[in-house]
Amino acid sequence: MVDSREKNSCGSIDCGYEGKLEANGFIFRVVTAYLLAGVSWIFLSDSLLDMTVSDKKVLVFICIAKGLGYVLVSALLFFYLLYRAQQKIEKAEGELFARNKELASAHRSLSSSTRKYQLQLQYSAYHDFLTGLPNRNSFIGEAPGILNNSNHSIQAIMFVDCDDFRYVNDALGHSVGDLVIAAVSQKMSSLLTRDCRLYRLGDDEFVILAGGFGQAGEIELLAECIITGFMEPLQVSGSSLYISVSIGVAICPLHGTDRDTLMKNADIALNKAKEASKSRFVIYSPEMNDAIAERVIIEKHLHTALNANEFELYYQPQIDLPTGKIAGFEALLRWKSPVLGLVPPLKFIKIAEDTNMIIKLGEWVLEEACFFNKRLIQAGFEDCLISVNISIIQLLQKDFTDMVLQKLKKAGLSPGQLEIEITESILMESIDAIGQKLQFLRRLGVGIALDDFGKGYSSLNYIKKLPITTIKIDKTFVDDISGEAVKKEDLAGAIMSMGQMIGLCVVAEGVETREQWDYLVKNNCNRIQGYIISKPLPEEKAIQLCVKAQGREVSFPDSGLVYKA
Repeated sequence: MVDSREKNSCGSIDCGYEGKLEANGFIFRVVTAYLLAGVSWIFLSDSLLDMTVSDKKVLVFICIAKGLGYVLVSALLFFYLLYRAQQKIEKAEGELFARNKELASAHRSLSSSTRKYQLQLQYSAYHDFLTGLPNRNSFIGEAPGILNNSNHSIQAIMFVDCDDFRYVNDALGHSVGDLVIAAVSQKMSSLLTRDCRLYRLGDDEFVILAGGFGQAGEIELLAECIITGFMEPLQVSGSSLYISVSIGVAICPLHGTDRDTLMKNADIALNKAKEASKSRFVIYSPEMNDAIAERVIIEKHLHTALNANEFELYYQPQIDLPTGKIAGFEALLRWKSPVLGLVPPLKFIKIAEDTNMIIKLGEWVLEEACFFNKRLIQAGFEDCLISVNISIIQLLQKDFTDMVLQKLKKAGLSPGQLEIEITESILMESIDAIGQKLQFLRRLGVGIALDDFGKGYSSLNYIKKLPITTIKIDKTFVDDISGEAVKKEDLAGAIMSMGQMIGLCVVAEGVETREQWDYLVKNNCNRIQGYIISKPLPEEKAIQLCVKAQGREVSFPDSGLVYKA
């Protein structure tokens, strides 16, 4: 657009909406008016009436010449303005073209970015960020189609859960936990067959959509393959970490034909697997629904059992084989519910752990056991050791060592009169996290017993890394002691020989026969525990057993009780 000052003084050339050039002829109107006025003045002015015609012609010629000069100047100005306008139009068109080009490029870039972002959102919606596996949304969407297109083959939904993975997060931190989850997903993917699809549902939960099987036995083989595969340690940040998994299996069409039913049944089977033990798989059966209902009832009553004084400790004696004297007791928890009756520990301990009720319950057990041993000492049985089982959840509490010392102080017991028992399954989950706590307690004099020794596959490694003072031979090895089981006898003997060589106290659990007793004496076992000596006893009967063994009378002034041999 030409400047407004030029338009007002000289005329302008505008580019209209339709691209036509319009001439604004202000100068031409002025020049024309000037010529007409000049000619009229020449011929009409009174002062010029006396001029000769010849003179007037000259004057008219001069006016015309002057007017033509204006016309020429105006024409030149017109073409100059036209030229400038054309330049501006071309420049504007160039700028508009460049701008349109930029806008088109920006639009293409924006469209590409938007499309890329949309694809990223879609991928994130159906894939797990940490492992790259399809996620729950993907499983929910894909499972019905896969199950409906089975082509008459057997399919299964397999729920896979890392055993006690929460302890890894608590002990090593969530960053290491994320690395472990990624390693677990890679390991599991490498163990699956071509017709299996692995999904991560969240946390440490995975699901396998397995298909293409000709018979149900092939599904069991796959589950066993996965369990066995995780017996090898995972390599995480240059360290070896043992992670076991439990699996619940629901088979299509045997246990359901739709996704939701199979998921529910696989979850029930998984819970059953984790309740029984770790590192195992369970295939769903309808009877498991009864177990779920029982668990709900037990959990309901468990919440009020401690405050209602429904728990009681029983004590099973351990005999020192070289002397035949009672060396100590293992404290065992019993629950006598007024509604449920006597509830076996196998049914409620796992629930207590899952609900964290084991923390308060474990503190109560430790305090009661310490006071029991204090009463034994007051009665003259100074050499008795009290052994208490400790849960992994207790060990992972930050104040665990402080709690143990507080209970010892409250009962007036020295650290050397307490032994805590831990299992190999605890160590498999978080040996690094609990190692320092065990070292601290051992330096104070607390004994550390490794229960179920030999049942796992890393027992020697734990003995090397931890301040173990006692190993308890797993009952399965004791059960196998007979004249016909020479090889297994040799294994039990090897465990005892190893314990003696490295200065550990060896305790054989579950001793029930004279044959087992004789074999253990022959192989220099330090202590034995089992029904051949005594079943677990309530406190009064446990003290009576000690009195009978010593052949004397014992009184307790605080309670007024008197025990006679």
